[in-house]
Amino acid sequence: MKTITQHTVTEVWQQHAELDFFQIEKQIAAFSKEQPLLVSYLTTSNEEFYNFEEKQLLLYLGVAVWQMFKRSGTAIKKCTSALLLEKQQKNLEMMEYLEGEIQGDFAGTVRSILDNDNQRFIFRHVFHALFEEELNPKYIRAQNKGLLFVDLKTLIDCLDQV
Repeated sequence: MKTITQHTVTEVWQQHAELDFFQIEKQIAAFSKEQPLLVSYLTTSNEEFYNFEEKQLLLYLGVAVWQMFKRSGTAIKKCTSALLLEKQQKNLEMMEYLEGEIQGDFAGTVRSILDNDNQRFIFRHVFHALFEEELNPKYIRAQNKGLLFVDLKTLIDCLDQV
């Protein structure tokens, strides 16, 4: 898929931030209808590690990401189980590698890897939402930020299929 522009990402991000609870619920329902496997993934992935607020944040950010892809004007293919498993496995391997290689600079290394990604503008917003302290409520635990990021990267990779 083509790179989604910074303009589109910023516009969707700002509009998403202004939605009320009922509007978010409508978007979740539409997302679930179009991509049921991805919504299921977001609501069940690593659920044993996440607290309620982290699960909510994952779904909230996931819906925003989906909206960014929808606004791109390119048709989004329905995600298959095979694709989801492939992308999830690649991202878990990346996470394991990063955990073994980097002590203390996880965020900096991830940022440098993703700056060259096809969807770098989306990744920058997601990264900022998870790792910048002023945006991040205290109930989002530091030890789960990496997992949240991997789950969102898996979503982005699935939506970015060619």
